Amino acid sequence: MSLRRATLGTRSLVIETADTFLTRFKGLMGRRELAPTHALFLKGCSSVHMFFMKFSLDIAYLDKDFRLLYVETLRPWQIGSLVKGCAHVLELNAEELSPSWRPRELLSLGDTAFDER
Repeated sequence: MSLRRATLGTRSLVIETADTFLTRFKGLMGRRELAPTHALFLKGCSSVHMFFMKFSLDIAYLDKDFRLLYVETLRPWQIGSLVKGCAHVLELNAEELSPSWRPRELLSLGDTAFDER
């Protein structure tokens, strides 16, 4: 799987990107877990669902400039909020971001991809 490093505010993350309709639709469905400090970046996506999910997630809604607008924790089978100005979504493990997020924090995506083995 091709991954890249990123930061959100002061948090270091490992990002997997979903940038096609099919990869965004599938998202994390069917997975049993998401590794700590890993996240799924849904490029060009403004809403999410938790259908068929097996674990809860923190959902970070980002504007077109990758600034944080809102964070919520969703459980399996819930539907995410509609957030005005949202252009992208970042999915992380529940409670990894929700207790300490600050509005307007910037997501900085690294340029280089790497393979995690």
